Amino acid sequence: MPREDYTAVVLVVDRSGSMSTIAKSVQDTLEEFVQKQIHEPGHITIDTTFFDDKVEHRASFVNPHEQKLDLELRPRGMTALYDAVGLKIDSFGRALGALPEHERPGHVIFVIATDGQENSSTEITIEGLADRIKHQREVYSWDFTFIGANQDAVLTAQQFNIPEHSAITFAATAGGAENVLNSMSQYVAATRSGSFAGYSQEDREAALSEDEGKVISVTSSKGGSGRTSSAVAAATFLASGGNLADMKVIDLDQEEDTVVTDNYERDQAVTEASRSTFSSKDAAERLGLSVNRLTAKAQAGELYFFTVGRARRYPKWQFTSDGVLPELSAIVAAIPTSWEPADAYLFFNSHNPALLAHAKEFSPREWLVSGEAPERVIELLRKAG
Repeated sequence: MPREDYTAVVLVVDRSGSMSTIAKSVQDTLEEFVQKQIHEPGHITIDTTFFDDKVEHRASFVNPHEQKLDLELRPRGMTALYDAVGLKIDSFGRALGALPEHERPGHVIFVIATDGQENSSTEITIEGLADRIKHQREVYSWDFTFIGANQDAVLTAQQFNIPEHSAITFAATAGGAENVLNSMSQYVAATRSGSFAGYSQEDREAALSEDEGKVISVTSSKGGSGRTSSAVAAATFLASGGNLADMKVIDLDQEEDTVVTDNYERDQAVTEASRSTFSSKDAAERLGLSVNRLTAKAQAGELYFFTVGRARRYPKWQFTSDGVLPELSAIVAAIPTSWEPADAYLFFNSHNPALLAHAKEFSPREWLVSGEAPERVIELLRKAG
């Protein structure tokens, strides 16, 4: 019987000339991937194949605990995608067949990463590649994942007999490459542990981002008075920039500042800021949009969001019963770049003496929902910055 604690990972990575703009990011993130996999339970070996119009099988059955992998890309040439993948399937299958059964891996994960379409293979056709992948998946239970830029990677993968949940499209930028390879690392770790669920919607959104995501991992924390709940952990994350302690309510007329100083109230505020959000799916449904369209609007500055891990969160203060706050794009643009999400939460939900109408003091959110002039809120934000 094969070793169930042993996973063989095969990396087939594009190094064609078009990869030059993201080569450093890809290399650095692949090196991080190797380090992360070293610390996962179980035995692992890694094979690497790099390709342009030529195919270089660089490493075979390397134990990363014992040997450092050469992951330098050195971009050049064109894209012999079919040859690279097909020939590696053939050679790796033969190598496994030569091993005694008890030394064979219980799991094979085959990772294909490219920033473009096939344009120079001479030995393997698309039909031949699709047949090979189907055979290895159905007969030997190999897992294939396809990561592609400048194309619809899901449709391309389907032509190769790779299922939708194992394919992901990324933006051909340093940030997009870093995000997608980090998601691939999580994919491999989940597959190794038996908890595989495919790429999430949050993974897909992050991969299409042109910027490096602000990745926040909230694992544990301790708050005052012995409080150690997950809400306090989230609160600590939101306050980590230290801006919340200096949050000011500014009266444009009086030019006086009221400063929030109570630690317990601060913890409560940031806890509510973490809770009072929508997921991408919920925000999209609320606005009657697809998640992809929601993501595009957020990237264009039409919505305010922050990220926790790879998941985007959309604060509820910007939503109304029938859409979003008036002039939201201008409001988002005016929010100080130094603010943490909790700063924005406090600003929009706290009564402000500068917002007085009909003998009543309003919070910025209440002011906007009631139909008062958005320019007043924008002015407050600019003053705060």
